[in-house]
Amino acid sequence: MKSNQLTSLKIGLAIIIFHLHGPCHSQPTTPLGAESHALSSIRLGAQNTWAAYNNPCDMHADTILRIGLSTQRPYGISDLKSATLCAIFNGKQAAFGGYYNYLGYSVSNNTLAGFSASKNLSKMLSLGIGIGLISHHVRAEQRTRQISISLSGKHEIQHNKTLYFLIENGLPSSTAVSTFVNSYAGISFQLNAKLTWLNQLHVSPETRAGLQSGIRYKLKQHFVLLIGINTLPASISFGCILTLSKININLAFRSHQVLGFTPAISSEWLKV
Repeated sequence: MKSNQLTSLKIGLAIIIFHLHGPCHSQPTTPLGAESHALSSIRLGAQNTWAAYNNPCDMHADTILRIGLSTQRPYGISDLKSATLCAIFNGKQAAFGGYYNYLGYSVSNNTLAGFSASKNLSKMLSLGIGIGLISHHVRAEQRTRQISISLSGKHEIQHNKTLYFLIENGLPSSTAVSTFVNSYAGISFQLNAKLTWLNQLHVSPETRAGLQSGIRYKLKQHFVLLIGINTLPASISFGCILTLSKININLAFRSHQVLGFTPAISSEWLKV
């Protein structure tokens, strides 16, 4: 088999697996941003720019504006590109976000774009909504388009325990193959001033239930270590967050049993 045929076969296999266990835009299951990748695809409990898509209830933070860029190289394949742009604006009681994600190569690509909003109903409770447009293109021609909506909630039951939920639904479309529903439930424990333990259950009618667990450990004042494990597929990931003044830099490495590691890097600018 010729080298270019082998490359195309490898890319095709990577896209199929990446779509099943990555940001699949016919059925999104994996979060955006390097921090969530380092935590084995946990969408809940991260107050960063990518909460605009991952979980709108996490958009509330002590910042007025956040702008983030993220990129990754799925399974180290140079021809396969993935990039994300996100932004969040925080008001007194409400937060608003937007996102755009691209995944693909020269022949085929998927895009995901949308907006989200969240409101603090009390000091302990937040609700969020989101709407997204999922598109698939082949050789610059749009083949499918589907709208998705999401509803999320966050409830701090104690000062060190927080509950989360997120439901994501792909609406019927004349061009999309099928609808989808993804449900997430999670809990985070603030074990001490340096250590946070996050747990997430993901349920979808199309796949088996998957459990993700991760820790966020503040090793130093400006350096956070991230480690995560996933049961579907069985994998481990790790990464870190480096804070430099008003800029956060996130690095992540996520493993796959067949295709190896996916490196990712994110950067976000904060305006307090």
